[in-house]
Amino acid sequence: MSSFLTDLGSFPRVLPAGPVSWPEGAALPGGVLEAEGAFRAAVAAWRGERRALTAEVTLDPEVRVVRRDDPRRVGVVTPTLTPGARVAWDPLRSETLLAEARVFEAIGAWREAWCEALIEARRVPVVLARAEAEVEEVRASLAALQEEGASAESLVVREAMLAVEEASWQLEEAQGSTAGVAVDLGGDARPAGSLPGPRPVEELPAFLALTLREAAALARSERRRVAAFLPSLGVEVGYAGSQGRLEARWALREGRQRAALEGAWRGTPQERGWAEVSASFRFGSDAREAQETVRDAEDAMVRAQEGFIEAWEAEVASTERAHAFALERWRLAEARVEDARSLDQARRAYLRYLTALRRAALARGVWPSFDK
Repeated sequence: MSSFLTDLGSFPRVLPAGPVSWPEGAALPGGVLEAEGAFRAAVAAWRGERRALTAEVTLDPEVRVVRRDDPRRVGVVTPTLTPGARVAWDPLRSETLLAEARVFEAIGAWREAWCEALIEARRVPVVLARAEAEVEEVRASLAALQEEGASAESLVVREAMLAVEEASWQLEEAQGSTAGVAVDLGGDARPAGSLPGPRPVEELPAFLALTLREAAALARSERRRVAAFLPSLGVEVGYAGSQGRLEARWALREGRQRAALEGAWRGTPQERGWAEVSASFRFGSDAREAQETVRDAEDAMVRAQEGFIEAWEAEVASTERAHAFALERWRLAEARVEDARSLDQARRAYLRYLTALRRAALARGVWPSFDK
């Protein structure tokens, strides 16, 4: 199977722009920054797997001391330093495909982080408004009891004081948990959100990552099939002379390619060049089994893709229904707002609506946008 990033030319070296509904000039959410860092790390790992190159430089020092006794001569110290270099190419297709899958998984996590940030930016003002309203309500209740002359030691007053302390603590907790969240979006405006249509399943990062992981399993099966028939195949050429030595090797071992270029700056007494080709073939009773393993991996990929699509379509349909119900219940609650109690009910309905909106957006693979 072809590599998506390499063969389709769709390798995402950089992330696209964030959602246009995010306030201009606002700081990026912490979750988004972490996801961007994970994406850059995944891209770097993919590049390393794709190049599959390693290089090294060696220094081989040697000191020879020659002293003759017959006839006696002064010892001669001869230091030598032999520099060498080696470049190796050791690709593994399955690992490259897995690295590509991790890139798409990082993109999916980045999109999810943005979705969370957009929902959180609308949820935070409502949560704070509810906490502030709760503090005002319990304080008013306590003040009313005190005006009525209730004893400070009475159970009713003690309970009201406890409610004030608890509500104030909950407000502080809510304010502390919103650090770094953009809340300057109109306060407790509770705007409705809208969702674009679902992205094509072939463009979903989760689907691409799943396909690439199945392709990696298929690549491993293909490597085992090749190794079952052709355990080794190699080509080596080299030259050694008065100035140094240079060797180039390519080999197919256990179904995996390897190549190396190696040289050293130390001359040899005899100048020579060589070329060598070697191969080994195997005819075993497990050849058919190795072929069937490849077909099983191909079938597993198809089943995984079909299963993903079926589950995704069901998830989209389910979250859309839940979103529609939550939206209508919130609208009804907003229409009944007359006092503090009904306002709190509307706020709670809005929070449930945001939860349903988040699930629907994640299932569709899109970002929600909100009315101004």
